[in-house]
Amino acid sequence: MRSPEPRPGTIGRWPLERKVRGLLGLARRSGALEIGVGAARDAVRSERARLVILAKDGAPGQIGKLLPLLEHREVPRRWVQRRDDLGGALGLPGVTAVAVTTNSFADQFLTVLTAGAGSAAGDTGGGSEAKEESGTNAGC
Repeated sequence: MRSPEPRPGTIGRWPLERKVRGLLGLARRSGALEIGVGAARDAVRSERARLVILAKDGAPGQIGKLLPLLEHREVPRRWVQRRDDLGGALGLPGVTAVAVTTNSFADQFLTVLTAGAGSAAGDTGGGSEAKEESGTNAGC
């Protein structure tokens, strides 16, 4: 049986996974990440967040602390499937949210994720629908 074609913008089991995992590790080592819901909230509030990556399986109460802040700011968001995958990419147990705090890394993440999505409209995070739905629905 032939493996299914990846959905546009997905990360997991395809080459995009490796790029995103590598960027997460590099960004962490350079100090360009705020890891965890509390740290991500602080980064969004202080306007340091340039991109927020959230895990779909995070506790609704935890995600609910961050989403209202993102709805009122021009910070793009992207989703991954599992906390364990996001945390694993960072060498940590499950992580629900990560804020990218530098433009250069945020641009790299958005480029990689958008390249995986092909020419899907709205993947740049400019509008509210792009912030809500990123097209990234697999684990890191």
